[in-house]
Amino acid sequence: MWKWMLFTLFLISLLIYPLSAQNNFSLSLDVDGSAGDQAVTSLDVSANEVIAIQIFGRDVQNTNGITTRFEYDASQVVYEGFDAGSILPNAHVLSEQGTNPTFVGIGLASFGSQVTVNSGLVGTIRFRTTAAFSGTEIRLVRGDFVRGGQIETVVLNIRIALQVSDAPSSDFNGDGIVNLADFLLFVSRFGSRQGDGMYETLYDLDRDSVIGISDFLIFVSDFGKRVSSPVSPPVPPPPTGSVTMPGVRLLQLAQNYGDVEYLTYSPDGSQIAFVSERGDNDAIYVMNADGSNPIRLTQNYDDVEYLAYSPDGSQIAFVSERGDNDAIYVMNADGSNPIRLTQSYDDIEYLAWSSDGSEVIIFLDRYDDDYDDD
Repeated sequence: MWKWMLFTLFLISLLIYPLSAQNNFSLSLDVDGSAGDQAVTSLDVSANEVIAIQIFGRDVQNTNGITTRFEYDASQVVYEGFDAGSILPNAHVLSEQGTNPTFVGIGLASFGSQVTVNSGLVGTIRFRTTAAFSGTEIRLVRGDFVRGGQIETVVLNIRIALQVSDAPSSDFNGDGIVNLADFLLFVSRFGSRQGDGMYETLYDLDRDSVIGISDFLIFVSDFGKRVSSPVSPPVPPPPTGSVTMPGVRLLQLAQNYGDVEYLTYSPDGSQIAFVSERGDNDAIYVMNADGSNPIRLTQNYDDVEYLAYSPDGSQIAFVSERGDNDAIYVMNADGSNPIRLTQSYDDIEYLAWSSDGSEVIIFLDRYDDDYDDD
């Protein structure tokens, strides 16, 4: 069917546009879900997982019809669908499937309109791995396109290699149980996406190239579970400008404050924030990493817990109990402009910032009182 559409488009184009010599167009494939063509042509996937392959065209200005042919092993993947990109205005899409070998042809045509840019996203073709998936390739073997009354054809052999991926595990530190330590590792990457320097596949539990809410929900569902095959623990890089001090020095820094809790370094390692009880209330203090110049930042907060610097070090988030519930606050790193973010939550267990500093993430204890979360 799409061949007839292309032929019809060719006849119409021949009547409207004069024959002229053009440079051959080119196509490329990318399985990186982020914007742009990163030319990533291999992917680790699991059974019953959808693979989205972006098709990019170059030298396609004045085009008004494009077709592509993909070949694949039907025992490993099945064709799921195609979404047209924005490069061809008012595009009509047809697909044709066949065997010997198994293939799918995608045809796009725009009657009366042309591509006005030189390159861009032709569309996204989707396949799903079968339950018997053991590794395969999907090949783009041909492209045709109509421009200036001519049909141009290019024979291709662009391969997308799909390898079997081990099932993702929420036990990021490899200690055999999904617990708070794994949560701390997860939030350090929350909000990152592939290509931004913070992204790590280990934490992308749904393998969509973004570490976000869907991954958090998977993690929460795994929390408290023991795993039979723990992963190798990641080795986080040391923070830039961090200060290493012997344990005895830390004791000396805290010795005059009494009931010191929730000590945390600023991102650049130059300061230490901590909580100390004075009188009937807790207070947040900050001092230089060598213990000098201690400053009290807050007054009149009850049961202060879980200090966290923002990634740029400009703000501090913390939890304070109000009545029978916990509330989350954010203030500038010098203690000014405190803002209450929430009204009340029961049993906040931890908080952290997303990697870009746009969100404060909290962890709530929703388990029964008799649950053992060791």
